[in-house]
Amino acid sequence: MSPAGRASWSRRIDALRKEGKLQEALELARHAYGDSPQSSSVKRSYGWAIYSRIKEHVDGYFNTLSDKSPEAQSRRESAHNQLNFLLREYAEAELPRRDLCLSLILSQATRLRAPPRSLPKVLKWVRVEGLRDEDCSANEGSSGRLYPSLLEKVTDRLATVAIQSEAPKASELALEWLEVTRARAAPLIEPERLTAHRGPLLRLSGRLDEAVLYARNQLSHNKHDASAWREWSLCEREREPSLSLWLGVRAALEARANLSRQELTVWAEYLAVVAREAGEEQSALSLGLWSMAQREDMGAPRHDDTLYLTRSLGGSEALELPLDASLNSLNQRAKRLSDLALTTKQSDT
Repeated sequence: MSPAGRASWSRRIDALRKEGKLQEALELARHAYGDSPQSSSVKRSYGWAIYSRIKEHVDGYFNTLSDKSPEAQSRRESAHNQLNFLLREYAEAELPRRDLCLSLILSQATRLRAPPRSLPKVLKWVRVEGLRDEDCSANEGSSGRLYPSLLEKVTDRLATVAIQSEAPKASELALEWLEVTRARAAPLIEPERLTAHRGPLLRLSGRLDEAVLYARNQLSHNKHDASAWREWSLCEREREPSLSLWLGVRAALEARANLSRQELTVWAEYLAVVAREAGEEQSALSLGLWSMAQREDMGAPRHDDTLYLTRSLGGSEALELPLDASLNSLNQRAKRLSDLALTTKQSDT
């Protein structure tokens, strides 16, 4: 197609978009791109057509938040799915980087509480170099308050997706963005969020020794850091299950005031399995029985794996101490042995 023809495509796409015919503009842009995939004017219009549809879906998502009906919930799910699809479409078409349109698209992607699942794939293509210089600077609101830069927000959402999906490659990518963000975002507005991501990302990317070292460093500054105890425990699950148990119980003790009853119950069920693997049958039994009692009190469905575990260990009749005393003994051992592990590991270094 001639340059004039490609410019005509672009003008028609932009006109439809400005008239509010966003889906028609996007469909025409897809057709034009298929015909002239190297045209810079078509690519530009295609990108803005994608942005307009993304913004429409995200705005629609927030407009229905107060509506709890099944229909509204379905619309929110559809908006989320469309956001994922359109983000991938922009990346797969290799539309402009270091461009305002891309910056606005990524900004829309950071608005949702649940980040788009496609974010790792998209950001792997974008790369930090694909952002504009101004995307690395904090933004000042009308009241003078500073808000995180786009780079900081995108890195936070990328890390969240990687941790939720427990994907090693996405975790490695998030670590790369984390390092660049700490160096280039000026200034960091919510550094504690990025700090909280680092431990899980190191663990999920398979860098267990680094993850343990990071957790121990956090604990050397604050022994009440429940997330650091938890991360250390998770790292030791396969390597040293007994240590994993004591660190995990310590994590629960430190986090008890901030966790819901349901969260504590799920963690206790997990630790019961770890205790069984460590050969700590009394600990496994007491944790399993306690979690079953919690589920019953909450009216929650029973956890069949926990029921099987406790029955295989002999049930409540096999407890050598009353449940409260058994749990208290478990907690005291966890405090002593986790402190000992921290002291020993620190002296080794």
